[in-house]
Amino acid sequence: AAVAALESAVCLSGKPLTPLSEQQVVDCDEASYACDGGFPGDALTFIKQSGGVCTEEAYPYVSGDSGYHETCKSSCTREAVTIRKVVAVPVSDAGLVQAINVQPVAVGVAADNPTWKQYKSGIVSSCSTTQLDHAVLAVGYSPSYFKIKNSWGTQWGEEGYMRLKRGAGTRSSGTCGIIGPLSVYPQL
Repeated sequence: AAVAALESAVCLSGKPLTPLSEQQVVDCDEASYACDGGFPGDALTFIKQSGGVCTEEAYPYVSGDSGYHETCKSSCTREAVTIRKVVAVPVSDAGLVQAINVQPVAVGVAADNPTWKQYKSGIVSSCSTTQLDHAVLAVGYSPSYFKIKNSWGTQWGEEGYMRLKRGAGTRSSGTCGIIGPLSVYPQL
């Protein structure tokens, strides 16, 4: 989700949309625990400190369900990206809306539950847990829901997307924990 938020920021800055390497972050960023519970803010900080990230073409994604991790590659075709700041989104419905108005936002959600695993379509209004265990990209909203893009492929949900009801869930965390402390985006 952090790399997707960065791709969005680069595109919104007027540069061509270039797929960037999630695998580099998984392999090289030891601080964020990669796909084992990593945090989007840590991943963006890693990219900021590294001065950029490899392109997807130069460093393709191979992890996924396999759990396979490669050794960190020291060189690749690097997309030079200057992240000036990793912006933490205020923990509120209004804060998330304001951030999405700037660009797509990496958010933490509670996805280890049947609601997520069996999702096909519609607006989700509750989850059986609020334990944040997955990061997704919040890409839009309406008065009644937030729209998120998941990394599980286009066969999942609404062609890779899900709608989470606004104003539902616990007052402080929203449906499936979407309004939480892990919401960040890069400022270029």
